[in-house]
Amino acid sequence: MRIAECQLAWLLVLLAVAPAWSAEPTRLQDGGYRFDGELYQATVDPRGRLATLQVGGQDILLPPATNAKVYGASLVAGPDHRTPLDLPRMTIESGMVVARGDGREVSYRFRPDGIDFLFDLPDQVHWVLHLNRDAITHLARPDGQVAQLAEGGPMAAARALEKAAIRVDPPLFVHIPWLGSPGAADMVVAGYCNVGPGKAEAHLNVSRHSGWVHQIQVVSIKPSCPDHLFPRGQPVRFDFELKNHHDRPFAGELVFDVEDHAGFAQRQRFEVPVNLGAQATSTLTWQYQPDSPLVGKTLVQLRSGEETVTSRDMVFVYDAEDYRPPLTRPNDFAAFWQATMDAMRAHPLDLKVTPAPDLSNTHKTVSLVAFTGLGGRRIEGWLEEPAAPGKYAASFGARVQNYQWPKAGQNDTTDTVSLVMKLYRDGLYSSGMESRETAEFRQVYADHARCVDVLLTRDSVDPKRIVAVGASRTGPSALAAAALDLRIALVDIHVPTSAGISWPTRFYGGWGTHGSSARPADVSVDEWLRRLAYFDMVNFAPDVKCPVIIGLGLGDYDLSPAPGIIAAYAYLQGDKALGVSPWEGHCYPEAFRRLQASYRQKYLAGQQR
Repeated sequence: MRIAECQLAWLLVLLAVAPAWSAEPTRLQDGGYRFDGELYQATVDPRGRLATLQVGGQDILLPPATNAKVYGASLVAGPDHRTPLDLPRMTIESGMVVARGDGREVSYRFRPDGIDFLFDLPDQVHWVLHLNRDAITHLARPDGQVAQLAEGGPMAAARALEKAAIRVDPPLFVHIPWLGSPGAADMVVAGYCNVGPGKAEAHLNVSRHSGWVHQIQVVSIKPSCPDHLFPRGQPVRFDFELKNHHDRPFAGELVFDVEDHAGFAQRQRFEVPVNLGAQATSTLTWQYQPDSPLVGKTLVQLRSGEETVTSRDMVFVYDAEDYRPPLTRPNDFAAFWQATMDAMRAHPLDLKVTPAPDLSNTHKTVSLVAFTGLGGRRIEGWLEEPAAPGKYAASFGARVQNYQWPKAGQNDTTDTVSLVMKLYRDGLYSSGMESRETAEFRQVYADHARCVDVLLTRDSVDPKRIVAVGASRTGPSALAAAALDLRIALVDIHVPTSAGISWPTRFYGGWGTHGSSARPADVSVDEWLRRLAYFDMVNFAPDVKCPVIIGLGLGDYDLSPAPGIIAAYAYLQGDKALGVSPWEGHCYPEAFRRLQASYRQKYLAGQQR
C-alpha cells in the first residue's frame, strides 16, 4: 500500500518541524504503552495489539471481554479473522512502539490526528477494528466515502458538539451490525482491512468535523459517457449535483486529483468553485481534455477550507482503443512459449473419460476426465455434453476455489460441450516463482491450451466453435491459451488478473507477485519484473487473432486493475469489446453479460451442425 506523495511529504514536514506533536508514548507497568494527545488517547497492550482508543474521553473500541473470540482492534490471521497475533517483544524506536514476534513486526506511530500502523509481515493478515457507535460520528466506507452512523441519542449530541470523525485507510470493510441491536446507540461497527504480505501501511485518522460534513449531499454524479469510457477527441465530463441541507450558505470547492492509474504520467489537480445557498441544490460541471490515452484514477473531494466535507473516488478511461503502454515482452518470449508448448505435447494426452451416470440425465451426459498436461502432470476435471447427437459449440475453463463436481439436476439441459479443469492450489500464480520454468503461471497457461486437444477428441465438438472462458485468476489463462493455440474461436473473460504485473511504473497489487515483497531474496527487482513479463497477460494480447470480449470493474484497484486490462484490450488485433462497470470493483458487469449474449450469438450460434 502506498501513501500519496503529498501525504507523505506533509508527514515528513510535520515530523521535522514539530517533533513535540508526536510525543513518545509512556511505558506502562504491564509492559504496554500509552499515548495521550489532544484528540485521542490510545494504549498498546504487552502483546503488541492496540488495546484501547479514546476520543473525547469516550472509549471507541469494543472491550475484548464482550466476545472472547473476537479481539477488538487486533491484528488477526486465518480465514475467520479471529486469531490474534502475539507480538511480545516491545520496544520504542524513533518514537514508535515496535512489536515483534514469530517473524512479524508491527509499529505504531502516534500522530496528533491519528495512528499510523506500519506492518512487516510474511503473509496476508487482516487489521480488525470494532468501533462503538456511541463515541464516533462518521466512518470511512470501502468506497472512500464518509459514512454517517446512528442517528439520535448520544450520536446527535456528538454532532452538536462537532466531535470526532474516524477515517481508516485503507478503507475499513464495514459490517453492520456486528453486535447490539440495529440502530442502537451502543451498537458496534465492525470490519477489517486487508493487509498484504511484506511491508505495508495503514492509518487511523481522528479529526474534528464541522456541521458541513453531514449537511452537504452529493445527490448524483452524471458522466457524459455512462461507462466512463471516453473516446478520442471527446472531453472527459462529469456533472455533480450537490444539495445543501444547512440553513446557511456554503462556499468551498470540488477538488479533482487525477492520477495516471498506471503511473506513467504526472498527477494533475483541478479545482471547481462551489457556492450553494441555504437549502439550495446546484449542478457543477468538471470537464477535462487529456492530451493522450489515459486511465485516470481520480479522488474527488468537496472541501471547505482545509476540511474535506465528503469525497468520492472514481476511474475514467480516455481513448481505450489506443491505450498502449510499452510492452515488456522479453526478446525470447515467443521462443520460450513455443518450447513450452512443444514440451507439453511431447507427452501423450492419455485422456481418460469415465461416465458419471449419477451426474447425468436424459438431456446431458457428464463424465469425469483426466489427461496429461505440461511436465506430465495429471489434470482432473469433468465434461458435460448434450445427450442428442450433433456438432456443438464447446467451451473450456477452470475452477480454482471451492472445487466440487457438478450437482445432478433432473431437468438440467445444455446446448454446448463444456470442459472444466480442477486447478491445483489457491496460491495459483504466486508459487514456483524461483524461475520462469517452475512458475505455476507457465503450468496453468499451457494446461489451458491443452484443453483444445481434449475437446477435439470428442465427436460432439464443432472444431470451429471452441471458446476459452475465464474470470479473475483464470482470465489470463484463457487469453494466453488463445495466443498459444489459434484453433480457439472466441475468448470470453471478465475481471482477469495479472494484466500489467511486469510494468516497472507501478507494482501490481494482486496475488503474491506484487512489488518486491514476493520476489526471492537473491532476485533483483529488474530481474523479478522481467520474469513476470513472461506471464503478463498484456504481452500475450498481440498474438490473439480470435474475437475477445472482456469485462471489468473500474473500481477494482488491486486484483484486476483497469490499466493492464485496458492495455491488453488495446493490443488485441481482431474483433473485441469491453463490458464495464464504472463504479464496481471485482464484479460480473451487467454490460459484459450483454456482450456475452451478443458475441455468442454472433460466433457460436446454432445448437448443432
